[in-house]
Amino acid sequence: MAKKLKLKCVETYNSTWRFTRGKEYPLMGNLKEDPHVISDNGLHLYLMEYNDGYIGAGVPGHKFKMKNKK
Repeated sequence: MAKKLKLKCVETYNSTWRFTRGKEYPLMGNLKEDPHVISDNGLHLYLMEYNDGYIGAGVPGHKFKMKNKK
């Protein structure tokens, strides 16, 4: 069974989505087609690759990095 990738929230702000900075979130979907995470309030945030991490699609203030990257 494949291990589920986790993304660590490195930046966030007060918006519809509620993420906690420093908290890890499981990556859902396929990285190439529909990568997304579920926020603390149950809403899905779709992601786009950005530099060495991911940002929310259309909401770039939410930033994530792979668990093993700083």
